[in-house]
Amino acid sequence: QLRDIENHIQGLEDQHTYRLDGKTFKLTESILSKKELEEKLLQSEKYISNFFSEDLYEQKELRNKIENSELSKQSQEAIQDILNLKSSSLKKANVESQKRKLLHDFLEIIEQISVDRDLAILSFKDFIFSIKSKSSIFYMLNKKADLLEHLAWLFSFSPYIGQVLSSRPELLDSFALGSVEIQDEDENIDRLLEDLLDYKLLTQMISASHFLKTTDVWSFCGQLSTNTDFIAKTLLNHLTKKLKSENVDILRLGKWGGRELGLHSDLDFVFVTDKSPGKNEMQVARRFINLVSSPFKGGKLFHIDLRLKPNEQAGPLIVSRDQLESFILKSAEPWQKQAYLKSHYLQDGSYFYKVLEKPFQFSQTEVSELKSVLQKLLKGKSEKFLDLKYAPGGLVHSEFQIQIEILKRGYLPTEGSTKALFDSIPNTGKEIWDNYSFIRTFEQLYGLCTDLSSPRVSKNHPALSRIQPVLKKEQVYNHLEEVLNRQNQLLISLDANQ
Repeated sequence: QLRDIENHIQGLEDQHTYRLDGKTFKLTESILSKKELEEKLLQSEKYISNFFSEDLYEQKELRNKIENSELSKQSQEAIQDILNLKSSSLKKANVESQKRKLLHDFLEIIEQISVDRDLAILSFKDFIFSIKSKSSIFYMLNKKADLLEHLAWLFSFSPYIGQVLSSRPELLDSFALGSVEIQDEDENIDRLLEDLLDYKLLTQMISASHFLKTTDVWSFCGQLSTNTDFIAKTLLNHLTKKLKSENVDILRLGKWGGRELGLHSDLDFVFVTDKSPGKNEMQVARRFINLVSSPFKGGKLFHIDLRLKPNEQAGPLIVSRDQLESFILKSAEPWQKQAYLKSHYLQDGSYFYKVLEKPFQFSQTEVSELKSVLQKLLKGKSEKFLDLKYAPGGLVHSEFQIQIEILKRGYLPTEGSTKALFDSIPNTGKEIWDNYSFIRTFEQLYGLCTDLSSPRVSKNHPALSRIQPVLKKEQVYNHLEEVLNRQNQLLISLDANQ
């Protein structure tokens, strides 16, 4: 409309002018009356001013949120650093407005979560600085409230994941979509490994954010195991095709076999073939181990443990199914037979223990040998820390005792998860399983908090203040100690009564 009026004025005056007077007003009133023009100019000025200057209302809302949140000096300084960070975008005012809204909403969410606001704000600052105030990311987070909530949970609880996102902010796009595109090209193994590592990091973050909200440890571990299956299958199939090998399978053992992988679990496994393995199959196995465990851009895929392969270090890296079954039936030590209780094949998920001629039923001598191994693994109580794994009543004690009971009586579990092993023994009691699940939940929360695989929890560790509100347990260290003591009593009773 202004351009239309401009053309009318300049056509009438036959000169370059923008001035309206009585004569030109009369000419242009069919477009806009004088009153309408004045109103529209004022409205336009308001729009333009709001676009190119700071939104005072948003600033006031954010300032009120900061003042009323009783934040520490460290957090207030971090927030000020975020606000002082300037965008290089041409639409600076719009980016600043988006940033203020995002910061306001983030503070609101972490206040509701009430886990560790200082950690959340400091992690959020690192993340904002890593993306350098990109308007597209601000816009996406402001549009996707659920995504911002996921980030708030992760930043409030896990310095490890906060560091991953700050160092790899491009993962946020995949986080929002919930997927990573895997490029499996014959000659580009580096690209495939990079995609698989991105997939692992992404799925860890998604699984962890759900775990923090639900504390469902078995769903968390099951999802991590499913994601590991996908990575291992993708890489194994790639190598089998590239090296022109016969089909190579993996027998998953330990936590992987039971589909109970945690955040820092090693992979225990054995390579298996249908026929006696040849040169190409050996090459697939060696290459797989090298690629999975070697440092790569962004880290390594997994830590591996091959101590459970036949004959330990002296044994072959890869065996045929017949060789493996013969070893388990005729040569394996009691502790090796016990370890294979949880074994499943990777490709079809079948339970290895079911293919044996009959379930193992250990003699009293073999049972005594396993009990002796267990006693060597368990460690005495300490006044300074609780050992989730090796303390009496801890994870190893619970798992070992249940497996000993199965082998002592010759039971055949339906599959190799710890829950299935518990369920296969009559009258174990729900309390034993509940205690074991609580200890495992605590272990995984502790690993998320600290990025440590150590099972030792010290009484005054700062991670406890973050775990306590998630588990909704007051004096969570004391509660954990009570659970371990009670579990020890129940396991001793189970052994004595059977």
